[in-house]
Amino acid sequence: MKTERINRRLTAVAVLLGLAGCGGGGGGNDAATNGSSPAPAGSPPAPVTAPAPGASPSPSASPSPSPSPSPGTSPAAPPATPPASPVLPIPTGEAPALPSVDGGGQVSWSALQSPADGSLTVAIEPYATVPAGSDGQPQRLNVMAHAGGQLYVGAELSGRIYRLRPGQEAALWFDLAAALARHGRQLDTTPNIESGLRSLAFHPDFASNGRFYVSAMLARPGDRSGLHYLSDAAAPIGADSALIEWTADPATMAVDPDSLREVFRIGLPRYNHPIKQIAFGPDGLLYIGHGDASSSPASDGGGLHLNEARGKVLRINPLPGGGLPYQIPADNPFVGRADAVPAIFSLGHRNPHHLAFLPDGRLVVAEPGDSNLDELNLVEKGENHGWSAREGTYVYRASGGLFDGIAALPADDAGNGYSYPAIQLGHPGPRGANSTGQALGGGYVVANGSSLDGHYFYCEFATWGDIYYTTPEALGATVRHGAPAALVQAPIHRARLVYDDDGNPATAPVARASLVDIVAESPAYDGSGRADVRFGQGPDGTLFLMNKRNGMVYRISNSAPGG
Repeated sequence: MKTERINRRLTAVAVLLGLAGCGGGGGGNDAATNGSSPAPAGSPPAPVTAPAPGASPSPSASPSPSPSPSPGTSPAAPPATPPASPVLPIPTGEAPALPSVDGGGQVSWSALQSPADGSLTVAIEPYATVPAGSDGQPQRLNVMAHAGGQLYVGAELSGRIYRLRPGQEAALWFDLAAALARHGRQLDTTPNIESGLRSLAFHPDFASNGRFYVSAMLARPGDRSGLHYLSDAAAPIGADSALIEWTADPATMAVDPDSLREVFRIGLPRYNHPIKQIAFGPDGLLYIGHGDASSSPASDGGGLHLNEARGKVLRINPLPGGGLPYQIPADNPFVGRADAVPAIFSLGHRNPHHLAFLPDGRLVVAEPGDSNLDELNLVEKGENHGWSAREGTYVYRASGGLFDGIAALPADDAGNGYSYPAIQLGHPGPRGANSTGQALGGGYVVANGSSLDGHYFYCEFATWGDIYYTTPEALGATVRHGAPAALVQAPIHRARLVYDDDGNPATAPVARASLVDIVAESPAYDGSGRADVRFGQGPDGTLFLMNKRNGMVYRISNSAPGG
């Protein structure tokens, strides 16, 4: 019986969380842990001159963090039918507070930067499996897209993209690495933390033009004639961020392996934070998240430099035009500036990991942070999000780690014109740590009449895998510009999880503490102690979860129409 497995699974969660605390997550620094002595506040680099951001509305405090159930403790049984989605209150303002340190040197954050248990329940069930890699290990699934009513999922290191078949093993659709080799190009997979296939997006007119796009890391060739770089590095590494167009027959979905067309490349100074997710917006344009490729701690402020494509959200029409392999929208904020990459839509980003659009067209970007916190940003044209002069609503210090690596905003900060997070999640852990294993990942809004309708879902994707939620209204009520005391953020609500682990309608789903508990239950789990989950969304608005640890794709059943 499912209920007989609860205690065993929760014990496994505690063990896995202990393991996860020893490893670095996508949201922490990549350097070794610093000591705990305070670092002097440095002078942050001056921000570039950008259009003044418009004011945004206003939310607020979230309750203090609530730990997962202790080993051997059974969670309260959830109702058989998840409750109707609650209406989240619009909170009032609260000035950003610095974290506190207890007598044992452990850092904790205020209620505003900590998750609290919400009333929403997310019901999860297995959906499909993806074949193991050539090494026999689960493939690292990191991207999902849909076309023609079909779901496709991609594995980063192999570059293989699969068509999902519910209840079955996925079928190979497109082998990106093999297709690149046909053109004398190589998918870069070293190091394997942020390499290979990064994202997939089908053109809004795919049904008529058959075009789709991948973002990926490609080996940097010795002869770069004919390649178009948005920006390059003075001392580049041996791999480039790249955006590539392919075509397929919309009727049969057969990919033309000879159709490769490179749209652009970006040269990088380090193997860190390269090109990320790509997504077409409601305006029909392609938005591209690109990390800052900085060292940890950051020192060069690449996100603040207009002549760099890294540390930005970019926006283009990916079809060729005007003598270029893409087109620049005339209303991009820095068009016509000789000192700027014209594809820039917004700047001051560290690691714009995941892009999504609210029903009203606003862009939401989830960004794993440095040592101290992660961000969920509403991103508008021309805004400067401050990295690496700022980490969240704090002055960033290039040394110090957790707690010592940030300082309070100056009273006259409004004059800098930065745009601050709509939500920020603080990293709990030992003072001075450079990595806590935590990283925030984005999701999507459910708008399909299901019981989760009207909510935006996101998660701690790297280690334990909590699922969080908010509403477009709460995000829209944030104040992200102005004096420090005027800033207003939305609270972090944590969803309860239930798992239908056997597909038997006669048995009730079982409560699970977090996503790592669910992912680790698979016999194919790699034993890493991590969840490493990513959200996907189907054509009818249903939410899915893929992961890098067990080769499985899951469906959030109560996000489906009628669910």
